[in-house]
Amino acid sequence: MLRYQEEARDHLDAIARIPVPTSAGHAVPLSEIATIRIQGGASRIYREDGRRYLALKFSVRGRDLGSTVSEARAKVAKVLRVPPGYSVEWDGELESAQRAAKRLSIVIPLTVAFIFVLLFAMFRRTHEAALILGEQATDLRRR
Repeated sequence: MLRYQEEARDHLDAIARIPVPTSAGHAVPLSEIATIRIQGGASRIYREDGRRYLALKFSVRGRDLGSTVSEARAKVAKVLRVPPGYSVEWDGELESAQRAAKRLSIVIPLTVAFIFVLLFAMFRRTHEAALILGEQATDLRRR
């Protein structure tokens, strides 16, 4: 994989003249060993970790994100045959939300425990600390 300067990439003539080294030690123009043409395709091909990837995006309206992505994954898995050397990965808002929920499932209980310890240190009674913490939780649920 090579990436040439923009002026060499944007013109077919410049691409056709790119020298390609041979096993004999000399170079031939790319046009002698390949057919060069402009062809429609992906509007943008990204690169990450030395691999190319194509990002496909879609939006969700009128449905929840989780069930929509699950349905899309099932449909794609049913009809898409991935050749060796290729892979399909799903990433986006759903995965970000799932990672955030996983972190919050740890952070929130730790925060509540810390608040309980502070209340206990202030009142020196488990019952009062639990009562205040419970009252706050009830107020939050009412909102």
